[in-house]
Amino acid sequence: MKISGKSAVRYAKSLYASVSIDKLEAVINDLTAVNRLVCEKKHITAIFINPFFNDEDRMKVLEAIAGGLALEDMTKRFLTKLVKSRAIKGLSQIITILAALYRDGMKTANAVVLSPIALTGQQAQELKKALSLRLNRDVTIDNIIDPTLIGGVIAKVGNLVIDNSIKGQLRLLAEVLTKE
Repeated sequence: MKISGKSAVRYAKSLYASVSIDKLEAVINDLTAVNRLVCEKKHITAIFINPFFNDEDRMKVLEAIAGGLALEDMTKRFLTKLVKSRAIKGLSQIITILAALYRDGMKTANAVVLSPIALTGQQAQELKKALSLRLNRDVTIDNIIDPTLIGGVIAKVGNLVIDNSIKGQLRLLAEVLTKE
């Protein structure tokens, strides 16, 4: 379910501006729970996107979801706005953008680290420390096992990719050799 990228950014920034930073994590968790439910239950998705259903039907479903998940008031108001403007289709995009704004506001970053085997606690701590120094932010690490890597790691933080894998070094060597 998609809406335009500009609209998703606008909605995310509007919510970010209207919620205090200390309550934003709870709102993001609420939105994520709603999004998960909507994505898992196709009949709920149909109610929100099918023109056969009217706004009254959509609002009844939203009230039922809000009651069942015990959503924050701000989350309910925001979801009501999305439903009425038919932008609920872009909820996953909005959550992604909102989470990035939250991490930026909290001066944190999330690094996805690909490695051929699981990082030990000490390796993860050293990598976290190095990335934190480079990015000037507190970094959390999500370690993903990629058996196609021979050795080394690839760290992805936002648009920054640090490829310190043997596979990456071999690719660079091949590029240099083919240029000559």
